[in-house]
Formats: sequence, C-alpha cells, structure tokens
Amino acid sequence: MDALPSPPVSWAFRNPAAWFWLRPWFDRLALRFIARTYLPLSRGWAAAAEAGQTPERFAGLFGFAPDAALAEAIDAVQRTGQAHDLARERWRQCFFGGLDLAPAALVAAEQARCAAAHRFMAQRQRFVRWRRRLPPVRWVVAGPEAVAARHATETFGCPAALDVAASAGVPSAQGRDAWLSFRSPLLGDEILARMTVPAAAAPKGTLIVLHGICMEPEMWQPTLDAQVEMASAGWRVLRPEGPWHGRRRLPGHYGGEPAMAWGVAGFLTLFRAWVAEVGALILWARTQGGPVALCGTSLGALTAQLYASLARDWAPALVPDALLLVTTSADLAATAHDGALARRIGAPACLAAAGWTAEALAPWLARLEPGASAVPAERTLLLLGRTDSVTPYAGGLALARHWRIPPENLFRAWRGHFSSAIALNADRRPLRRLDEVLRA
Repeated sequence: MDALPSPPVSWAFRNPAAWFWLRPWFDRLALRFIARTYLPLSRGWAAAAEAGQTPERFAGLFGFAPDAALAEAIDAVQRTGQAHDLARERWRQCFFGGLDLAPAALVAAEQARCAAAHRFMAQRQRFVRWRRRLPPVRWVVAGPEAVAARHATETFGCPAALDVAASAGVPSAQGRDAWLSFRSPLLGDEILARMTVPAAAAPKGTLIVLHGICMEPEMWQPTLDAQVEMASAGWRVLRPEGPWHGRRRLPGHYGGEPAMAWGVAGFLTLFRAWVAEVGALILWARTQGGPVALCGTSLGALTAQLYASLARDWAPALVPDALLLVTTSADLAATAHDGALARRIGAPACLAAAGWTAEALAPWLARLEPGASAVPAERTLLLLGRTDSVTPYAGGLALARHWRIPPENLFRAWRGHFSSAIALNADRRPLRRLDEVLRA
C-alpha cells in the first residue's frame, strides 16, 4: 500500500441516518458512558501501565483483593505498552531518521504504530469487571494556599518561535501527511503535530486544530476529524497533541487526566503550556505563507479563545487570522461547577474538599476566561449545541454576544456537546464558512 487509507467508518457520519443519532439522546448516552465506564476503565488501565505495577500493589490502590484475572489484565497492559513503545521507536526512525524510504515502507510504519497504539489503549476493556470500584479520576487537588504559592506570579508570556523539525511525508486520503516535532517551552516534552497538506497544489494557508479533553486521535483507530478534510479544499491542517495527551501522557495517568485531577493547578498549567505551544505553531505557519486559522473543540476551544484574548498584547504575527470554536463557553465557573461532566466525575465535591469556595475560585478562573478578542468578529465562527450541558450553552451564547459574532458566523443546532462536534462530519456549513472567511 502506497498511501494511508481513509477511515473506514466515515460513512456513519455522512449518510442521512446521522441526522437521527446526532441528537441530544446520543449526548446523554455518551456522557453516561464516559463518566461511568470510559474514565473508570482508563483509571484502571493507567494504574496498570505504571512501571513495576503488581496485582498486589494495584489491588491495594483500589481496595480489593488480587486474583489471576487482575494479574492477567496488568500483564496485557504492560505487554501491549512495550509493543507500542517499540512500534513508536521504529516509526520515529522511519519518519525522522533521515532514511530514504519508499512510500509503502512509511505507510507500513505508520499503520504498525497506529495498530500498536490502539491495542495498548484498548486494554481498558480488561478492567470491566472492576468498573464500579474504580474512580473516574485520580484526584490530587491542591488547595488555594498551595496554588497561590506556586502560581500567583505566573503570567502568560508572549510565545516565541521554536526549532520545528518536519518528518518525511506519506500520501494519505486527504493529500499528504507528515509530522512536526518541537519541544514544549513550559513542560519540556516533545510535541508531535500531524500535518496534512493538499496533494495537488501548495497550501493556501494553515488550520491549527486543538482537540478536547481526553481526546487522543493519534492513539485510536479509526479516527475521523472533520477539520482534516479542509486539506481537500487546499489548506494545510495541523493537529498537535495537547499537554498530557496521547504520546505526551504522564506515567500513571491516562490522557488528559492531570488537567482534571490537579484541579485549578492542572488547568492553569495546561492552558499556559498550550498557549505557548500554539503560538510557536502559528509563528511556524507564518513562515510557510498564507493565513492561519485556529480551530478548537471543547477544551481546545477554551484554549483557542483564551489565546485570542491574550494575543491583543502580542505582535501581529501571533494573532490568528480566523477562529472556529466548537462547543465553547465564556463561563468557566459554570463549566466547573454546573457542567454535566464535571458533576458526574465529582469535581465540585473534590474542589470543595480541598478548600475551594466560589470566592476562592473566582480570581483564578478570571485568568482563563476570554476578554476582548484580537480576532475580528467577522472572522470568528462559533458552533454551539443548544442542549450542551458539558460546556453549558448559555456560556457559549454569552461569548457570542460579548464578541458580537455576526449571525452568519454563529451556528446553533438542537444537539449536545458531543453530537455538535461529531456533526461537523455531516454538516459542513461551519467549515465552508471558515473557508470563505480565510479566502476573503
């Protein structure tokens, strides 16, 4: 095979039946599954993946007796984790090692990496029998005094250009795929961003796509990201892995868990790191020519809107030319206290137990909420779900009013948090509008 294949489930998002299941009832089921099943299984999987983990130690963490089934589950996680590490190292040698390989060899290396990552991630299923006894999050919430001592003097500094290395490229269904590699200015780890470019012509510009919490498309098969198909319309699409996600996962945690588990400290660190990383990507994209758009979904949208607010004080080269925010909110307090996912995983209670009152939270959340935007309203697009209870719809609508988003740039549907984002694969109007805005 000389090209990466198209995701085989794409038809499920594009045929007329999608309009039936992309409705609020889907979001209720998805929310229940994530909070009660996926996150607890992820907690068990992450604990099992820790180096040196034993059934006795694992059982002691969660208060139940070890047995043969538990030993087998831990062994499977660690075996597939080691296989994934090997496949990832072979992949790196093929794509970043300076080898002159045929497209078929590169395709094989990427498919092997994807398959190994998926097998590793899928070992979550081995913990189903203990699902009700596993917590959704490994809470380690620092209190107000500890957060103030560590973060009071921190600021969102102006992002700087970084050394960015590009990998070998390989033909894909949307054009040609390669990866960018650079170091996080704040966290110090390696960032990999998948880059998809058109096959037939030079890109018109760049879209930088930021994913949501716990979303790890580089680790699962198959994946379907609506924004990547903007490459077919002539755009370069960059999809970086966010802090603590995917190949940036911290030992002993599942992807994205530290942001939730560490409470205020987790989100402060994540946003500071991601803002700096996004700025570095924007500066790199400027060197390639053409306009640059910043697209975000859920947590990615909160990051993008914060970036757009901070960019008012930065050089014009750092300001995105357009924004597309999917399922976002201007009210982080409502998201943290009243958001359906936050409530279901027990975040408000854990914050309160650590001493966080509404008054204590307010000044920290104010640092992360959007002010005026550096991106004009006529080049800012919002996609909101009217029944979104995760990043509540009222907060998204408040942002649209605060930024005075014109009607043609505000897309609202009778959907929830998850179905709104997935529906971009079936309803391309926001992406077509983004294309118009950038071409203008």
